[in-house]
Amino acid sequence: MKDLKPPITYDEQIAKLEQRGCSITDKEQTKKILSQINYYKISAYLLPFKTQNDKYQNIDFNRLNNIYLFDRELRNLILEMIEPIETDLKTKLAYYCAHKYGSEGYLNKNNFNAMHNHTKFLETIEKLKRKQKDKLYVKHHKKNYNSRFPIWVMVEMFSLTTTSIFYSDLKISDQKQIAHLYRINYAKLKSWFHCITILRNICAHTDRIYYNTFTQIPKGFNNNSRNRSLWPLFVIIKELYPDKNTWNNEILSRFKNLIKKYESHIDLHHLGFEIDFQNDLKK
Repeated sequence: MKDLKPPITYDEQIAKLEQRGCSITDKEQTKKILSQINYYKISAYLLPFKTQNDKYQNIDFNRLNNIYLFDRELRNLILEMIEPIETDLKTKLAYYCAHKYGSEGYLNKNNFNAMHNHTKFLETIEKLKRKQKDKLYVKHHKKNYNSRFPIWVMVEMFSLTTTSIFYSDLKISDQKQIAHLYRINYAKLKSWFHCITILRNICAHTDRIYYNTFTQIPKGFNNNSRNRSLWPLFVIIKELYPDKNTWNNEILSRFKNLIKKYESHIDLHHLGFEIDFQNDLKK
């Protein structure tokens, strides 16, 4: 087993970057950036420029920093894209389950499929109640309804992960009915929400999107390198986004502007995007 590497100073970090082929013109500015962005984090953006001898080619630190800034803005935009998709799913799940199984039907294990772990699900619910105990609507239901929460209230406590699992754990017949609202196959919808959940968590934890290889390929896409990039995830976000006009006129426009802002620094290929991606992303 290898020993851990010793810590190095900002000056030593700069020297290491230069030694491996990254050109730096303003060392003071670079030191300032490295004091704000962990060397380990920003150095990950060097991966597309790595050569076989563990050096970097055709990259300067200014470009590296701009790729990082692009990735940060992209993550924030993706989180904004996913929020209405998450809200839409929660709304559909709550409405459907409430009318079929009643206000507290989610507490009955018989309303789920055989893969559902009801004990773990109930534990998750109790953790959510404790974690969000200071929210007004939680206090209201504790005081007035003896801590009983109808499904349309409970889903507001769900994370996207819990929401995705909740859908996957429903009976197949119920999954099909909800998937029908999206006009896609239930197995595809389950896969898509699983992939979006992974992407959302990556963004929320400020992990790298640019030049990232995703382990999960959304159902309906072939197993190739492009479909392990951001591209198919963007396509399914487009398909699931609930408002056509907002997507076409606002979200897509903001994404185009983001690409334009950093076009001299980024490579669309590193996101899995083709030059003519705009037509494919229009709803």
